Amino acid sequence: MTRKTPEHFQPRPEIIAVFGQRAGVGATTTAVNLSLGLAAAGRSVLLVDMDPEGRAGQALGYASDERGGTERALFEARISRDMITATKILQLYLAPAGPGLGAVEQALDSVEDSQTRLYQALAGLESLSLDFEHVVLDCPPTSDLLTRNALMAAHRVILPLSGEQSVLYGLPTLLKTISQLRAGFHRPLYGVYLLIGAFVRVQSLGEYDLAADDPALSG
Repeated sequence: MTRKTPEHFQPRPEIIAVFGQRAGVGATTTAVNLSLGLAAAGRSVLLVDMDPEGRAGQALGYASDERGGTERALFEARISRDMITATKILQLYLAPAGPGLGAVEQALDSVEDSQTRLYQALAGLESLSLDFEHVVLDCPPTSDLLTRNALMAAHRVILPLSGEQSVLYGLPTLLKTISQLRAGFHRPLYGVYLLIGAFVRVQSLGEYDLAADDPALSG
């Protein structure tokens, strides 16, 4: 799943998809913090909010009722300057999710190139006045058309995971799915990176024996 990037070549912009299979594993937090860190290092970054909930935009103070740009990029298979907004962070820009993003899958389901619309759109970034070094894609926590578009467009994929046994057991299937999705596609995938969080089992009161823990309660 990992291809070594030639030392003399660095894709520009480098496109990084962040995909958590379910909510609550820190995917949006990872995407936002990665974008902030790259911007703090002096890199120009475009954060693309692919989640209909618009949480990445909300984290950067973008109001969810404002006009989005991501769904327009997918519908039109191109990106224009008015689909991108500057943030309060120097060097960090946002392509926000809008109210129509959730309808993209149904609208594009029968379109032949439905899974490469984002790839086509991002290919036009070089025509804009903005010169991005990195594009970070915050995916929804589902393997839908939005996520598949992000996985097709990416040079690298970050997978935030919980440390639960069931999740780790399913990891080979997820990696196989990504490999099959990208099979025969000409864009190289340079790496898939696992970000595994600690799993802490919280004991419920029903499982907890108070009397055994406190002798004063045992008789």
